[in-house]
Amino acid sequence: MYSLRRLLLAGLALALATSGFTQSASSGADDLPRRGYFGTSLTYVESPVAGGRVGRVAPGSPAESIGLLTGDIVTHLDGRAVDSRTTAAQFARRPPVNTTVKLTVVRSGVTSVVELTAPEFPRETYANADVISTHVTDAKGQRLRVTVTKPKDTAGKLPAIFIAGWLSDNPVESPPVFQDEISKIFRGLADTSSFVLYRVDKPGSGDSDGNAATGDFDTELAAYQLAFREMARFDFIDRDRVFIFGLSNGGGFAPLIAQGAAVRGYIVK
Repeated sequence: MYSLRRLLLAGLALALATSGFTQSASSGADDLPRRGYFGTSLTYVESPVAGGRVGRVAPGSPAESIGLLTGDIVTHLDGRAVDSRTTAAQFARRPPVNTTVKLTVVRSGVTSVVELTAPEFPRETYANADVISTHVTDAKGQRLRVTVTKPKDTAGKLPAIFIAGWLSDNPVESPPVFQDEISKIFRGLADTSSFVLYRVDKPGSGDSDGNAATGDFDTELAAYQLAFREMARFDFIDRDRVFIFGLSNGGGFAPLIAQGAAVRGYIVK
């Protein structure tokens, strides 16, 4: 049986086969602050003690380097109790960068204190594609991370794939530390295809400002629509050959994003 990755790549190849393509190259960055990297999740629990239970610890991550193990419970951060789902999740997703935080950890009834100094979250890098990291600003003043990849050493206008993401607040960036199937698909498209891959992290996701927990349909749709319009800033994108790829919840947003602008096709998973 084909894996999810192979099936999706096959579907994309079929949808894109008639587009034709040329290629271009560039790179860039901006001043939207980079979030910190922890390397595990914290799920709030109340038993056997209240705090954030450590999930899978990524190999080579800061969480691994300070000795955290799956099942440990982080009860305090710099002396402040981890007393809610929000506190636990926000720290795991966005620890302060290059700032030392003392974590009180309970393992098998034994309490210890460890120190974490989180580096910046890893960035995407590719052998065959340049990465542009920029942002757009929505009507609420929230800066939303936009990540664009395009093939190196190319000329002319390129077809593009615009990603409409999922329900959760997991980022649509795909650095090598992410090993899930969708991240592998994104990395494969960025590094081995001749298409621009264009992604925006909705409010509260990844580096983007805002709180994903308080987001709603209209706010998320507006973020996608804004990012889609802002594609016009990139002169290497052929606006007549843009595909919208909607994943999970993004499949519902996909037909609403272009607001009447030309779209070459839709891919919905």
